[in-house]
Amino acid sequence: MPGKKVTDIENVHKAALLASRGETPRDIAGILRVSEPTVSRLLRDARDKKVLTLECNLPPSEIRALEVSLQPEKLRKHLDHIAGTKKHRLKNVKVVDTLRLDRTMLGQVFAAEVARYLLNYVFPKSKQLGVAWGENLFRISQEVHQQLKGSDFQERLNVFPVVGDPPQVGRTPEWSASNIAALLDSAFNGNQVHENSLTGVAASVPEEYLEEEVKAIFKFFREIAPYDEVFGGRKPGLVDRIDCFLTGVGTTASKNNPLFGANSKGALQKFLKRTTFGNIGGIFLKRPNLSPKDASRLDALGERWTGIQLKHVEKLARRSSEKNQPGVVVVANSGKREVVEQCVRLGLINQLIANTTLSAEILAPRPRR
Repeated sequence: MPGKKVTDIENVHKAALLASRGETPRDIAGILRVSEPTVSRLLRDARDKKVLTLECNLPPSEIRALEVSLQPEKLRKHLDHIAGTKKHRLKNVKVVDTLRLDRTMLGQVFAAEVARYLLNYVFPKSKQLGVAWGENLFRISQEVHQQLKGSDFQERLNVFPVVGDPPQVGRTPEWSASNIAALLDSAFNGNQVHENSLTGVAASVPEEYLEEEVKAIFKFFREIAPYDEVFGGRKPGLVDRIDCFLTGVGTTASKNNPLFGANSKGALQKFLKRTTFGNIGGIFLKRPNLSPKDASRLDALGERWTGIQLKHVEKLARRSSEKNQPGVVVVANSGKREVVEQCVRLGLINQLIANTTLSAEILAPRPRR
């Protein structure tokens, strides 16, 4: 985690634990981000201090704490391997320990830890913050609002939604990007009225609408001042100046899907499950080797998406890897392994905040195909 200095004794203990679990010196060097000669010295010190004999001789509570502290390093090493050198844009990994929490406390503790991380390491480097939607982001925005009370945080951020309202927004309006942006705008800037609200702008136009109807809807949206301000038209939009995109990732489960409306009967869900890895901020990621028919249908669905585009996310992720900007910050929990890994392969994530369950899912050995 950025900003935290690891003491030598911590690395001695970590190296001892990893060695006792069968990791090679080369693997330990990659996880701890030190040289192999340094690993040799750490293991020698561990043996001298009787921390490492045939196994790690630390108290169980300390071993547990070390395992938790090693999660980000292990996850980062694994994802670096997935990304390769061409798309290596992942800068930071944060893992929130949620394994021993009661289910009723899980969301609250996760949100509080993520908010703390964002306030310490992400938001101070941002000036133009775009946000997506979702329950996680809503809870995090509430925690940010709470933690900022009485704090000495001085940054003023321009906060704006980058997606419209999902079809199910009537059931959970507080999860919308516009509401989340309004909460953060109030927290950072004290504004009671959020000027760039996209409330009333549909996130996507359903497939049932004819092409002419879709064009008319988009023409109408572009006449809405906040939509024009965020996405541009007469001039470049805020998405062209964004330096931090706070988002989740979604699977093709209906509750996470920005294209499922009340009229969906499951056919679209099955199609997307077969043809995509899921979505980042509502943008679906194609599986390889699709038939021309399937690829054409996915492209048509993408043209009905009214929010931030893949080109904006790619540009921000690339710029962040070259500059001191937060970039694309993804918050994800269990069940999101496949879509997170694909985002990393495509170079779409600069900072990943995950819980321990997702980290374990990603690190779990998989049978070779």
